Amino acid sequence: MGEAKRRKQCDPNYGKSALPQELARASSSIALSLSPSNVFSDQVCYLMLKPELRQVKIGIAINPDERRHHLQTGSSEKLYLVGFWVPATSAKFLEQEFHSLFGDLRVRGEWFKVTPKFWERFYSYVDAPGRRMQWHGPADIKGFCTKLWEAAG
Repeated sequence: MGEAKRRKQCDPNYGKSALPQELARASSSIALSLSPSNVFSDQVCYLMLKPELRQVKIGIAINPDERRHHLQTGSSEKLYLVGFWVPATSAKFLEQEFHSLFGDLRVRGEWFKVTPKFWERFYSYVDAPGRRMQWHGPADIKGFCTKLWEAAG
């Protein structure tokens, strides 16, 4: 058996581009902000990404990185926690607002297809005057997701 064929069989990531260092650092810093001393007593609303399928999940959890870990066990695609919001009101309300906003882009459950229409609505909502929610994640959310898609091939 040839070396390339053997490596491909032994290494599930063979031939796939590695996640760029800046993205790996950003993901790590989000996970670090969720260390046990920083886990929230109330739920937060998170944004998770499946780069290979260009889908995002909008959900709620007390610890979104732990939620990502649980979801990862049942997913063949790599999942990335992009970040999360700590809303001034309830996380459940914010999640419902997002789900309603992207209803026509729903793939299944809490997963949504990311299209130009998604980003237009997303930024229109989160940048609206008077919106009170604290974001923990990369400043350029769309740019971060785009880099993950490019890295995924």
